[in-house]
Amino acid sequence: MKNTRAIIFDMDGVIADSEPLHFEAEKHILRQHGIEAPWSEWHQFTGQTDQKIFQYIVEHFSDGRYTADELIAAKYRIFLDILRQKLQPIPGVMDFLDWAKAHYEKLALTTSSQRLIQQTIFEVLRLHSYFDVVITGNCIQHSKPHPEPYLKTLAALNLPASECMVVEDSLNGVKSAKAAGCRVAAITTSFAKAQLLECGADLVFDRFSELQTQ
Repeated sequence: MKNTRAIIFDMDGVIADSEPLHFEAEKHILRQHGIEAPWSEWHQFTGQTDQKIFQYIVEHFSDGRYTADELIAAKYRIFLDILRQKLQPIPGVMDFLDWAKAHYEKLALTTSSQRLIQQTIFEVLRLHSYFDVVITGNCIQHSKPHPEPYLKTLAALNLPASECMVVEDSLNGVKSAKAAGCRVAAITTSFAKAQLLECGADLVFDRFSELQTQ
């Protein structure tokens, strides 16, 4: 990762093995509220904010009884408990964070999740000491694949995109980072290598130990 001064990490699916837990909570809440959603197509929401996900569900699969905000609040009531009970880090990421902290000027985190979820994940995995900048879904108007999340991160880091490497797992995330001008290393926790490369990832890896040799 020559000429890289900062690494920017996505959170869900990159640091925290939380994507299956999001799905568990969302599936439970929607079924509890009598909403049948397109589970086979749920991957399209990976990397997007809860507001965007549930607004789409309300508009396309609900009879108007619930608002997106009501469903999000219902999800959070069980999701935070699920995180505290089941959350694990992505294999190898904690060792990589220790290595990256010693080798790069700054580390940042850019997530579509709300700050409450980010803070809970940081508490469970003890992540507070690693990051110089944290951008959450609360900080943005346009979620991934729009470049705004990463443009805000770059501004907070006060570094050009050419000197930052983004680590992502989702197609929306790769598109967002590339649109912001960043180089992207994509991990295959959520999508296949071919899909990530097609979206513009500069390199794709299966394990964090591979990224240390780049």
